[in-house]
Amino acid sequence: MKIGALLPRSVFQPLLQHNFQQGLQAYLQYRQLPLELIMGNIGFGTEPELMQAQAEKMLLEQQADVLLMYADQEYVQPIAELARQLNRLVLLVHNSAKYKHAWEPHPNVLSNTLNNTIQCRLTGAYAAGLANNAAICTSFYDGGYSHCHALTQSYTDSGGSVVYNFVSQYKAEEFNAAPLHDFLGANTQVQALLALYNGQLAHLFLQQFQQ
Repeated sequence: MKIGALLPRSVFQPLLQHNFQQGLQAYLQYRQLPLELIMGNIGFGTEPELMQAQAEKMLLEQQADVLLMYADQEYVQPIAELARQLNRLVLLVHNSAKYKHAWEPHPNVLSNTLNNTIQCRLTGAYAAGLANNAAICTSFYDGGYSHCHALTQSYTDSGGSVVYNFVSQYKAEEFNAAPLHDFLGANTQVQALLALYNGQLAHLFLQQFQQ
């Protein structure tokens, strides 16, 4: 059996592609599975034409039996339709921070769960039981995903009230939480923060908040 893996680059996690590939190879070696693994690059996973071309190459030219894609669902439907015509399987990997699209589930696609979003929803409900008011803290990067909506919607559905929104820059060198600190200093009754940050931004947020 031949597995074709289409992996993206990442600004926030530069080694994402390498780490994912090493993980795949390590697992196959550990299980001693007689599988051939071929790799492909899809840029940042935001160019439908590039993704389609790479998928067609693996499915039609390299005869991959299974296509593993680390990509958003938004661009995968045409590839899924091609896989259906060829009777091949697509394993769709993403960070579980976006709601599923209308075309999912698909008979030839296995997608990972909404685990990230579900955890945020449970966190929001739990936080509402601890504090009636909260400030939302995120970045322009993290704020574009569905898990922010899941967190805040669950919090308000469970009786909490969002009284302030703090959206920071997504570049580490531009990160500045001063507006949030000023708000909290003037509104001491707000004792809860619902925060969503990725990678280094999480460290900077906690560091500045501690100071």
